[in-house]
Amino acid sequence: MSRQNVEIVRRILEAFNSEDIELILALTHTDFELEVPPALSAEPDIYRGHDGMRRYWESFQDAMDEIRIQPERLCDAGEAVVAGPDGLARFDDLRRRDNARAAFLYAFDLLEHDGEDLRNWPLLDRKVALANLLQGSDAGIVLNEHLAMDGAVVFEHACKLGAEGIVSKRVTAPYRSGPCPAWIKVKNPASVAVQRERSANWNG
Repeated sequence: MSRQNVEIVRRILEAFNSEDIELILALTHTDFELEVPPALSAEPDIYRGHDGMRRYWESFQDAMDEIRIQPERLCDAGEAVVAGPDGLARFDDLRRRDNARAAFLYAFDLLEHDGEDLRNWPLLDRKVALANLLQGSDAGIVLNEHLAMDGAVVFEHACKLGAEGIVSKRVTAPYRSGPCPAWIKVKNPASVAVQRERSANWNG
């Protein structure tokens, strides 16, 4: 999840707390889908799209009057992915409802565990702790493994594969939110994702 998406989630939570359904709809995609399982409600259902969100809001509004979500912080430590046969992320597939069960989370950092703040740990130590935590897990969370190699060589191979790019990080660095000197992202200008991003920025 990007820093921009973290901010969107924050705004959605603020809109939820102020019961501003119009702002929530403005911040969510028209293909939005929310499943309420039997374990959470006597009236389980799947609410799809903005019409479904309005129906969900109307059904549970009385209960929502008593609910306020106040997260202490929002952290960017993973990314939801639907992978193609070549193992590369397919961003368009992620937005398709019929691929929901094929999606999984790539976890690339561990910032807290059992109430212990790990952000000041060196990156490599956090990665080891994350790998141990996910070992044998079948919860749809996959460790995003790293390569300890020359960045230029890794980037060249990433471009040949058609990947979006690479992120290089200093293994001894503590976690810092947002851009900082401890990491750098280099994008592959020929990748589909980067070309789409360039087109969106140009048209915007």
